[in-house]
Amino acid sequence: MKTLLLSLVLIGSALTNSVAQSDEAAIKNSIEAEKIASDAADYKTYKSYWANVPYASFLIFGEQVYGDSLWQLMDKVWATRKPAKVNTIRTHWNIRMKGEAAYVTFSQRAENQETKVILESAEARYLEKIAGQWKIVSVVAMFKPSR
Repeated sequence: MKTLLLSLVLIGSALTNSVAQSDEAAIKNSIEAEKIASDAADYKTYKSYWANVPYASFLIFGEQVYGDSLWQLMDKVWATRKPAKVNTIRTHWNIRMKGEAAYVTFSQRAENQETKVILESAEARYLEKIAGQWKIVSVVAMFKPSR
């Protein structure tokens, strides 16, 4: 009986760990795919990685936009957006999940291959799992000063 109980606990632990690793990969994939769509100026795909919720927000360059204002600003910005060839490298991933929510931080280095402009940033994302898909709810991007 003890052996059966121990076996069930070990199997349950392995399954939980496997699901967590699978969710972490899905979270990273959502963040990566959203950036690829951004670089391609593919607004429809980009927006599909965002949760369409009234509390969605974006904090960048010291400005916070949220709710309806966020969607209106996105529509305006994306109306004139052009594709860009950008090489993006993310490091120092930190992913914390709690049920259907996740908080993610990472360092990012993005180099525009055409203009040679390099942006380094510390970034954070809050995501929620909606209908089985990890969706971005909030973005915080803190750019590091140029050297």
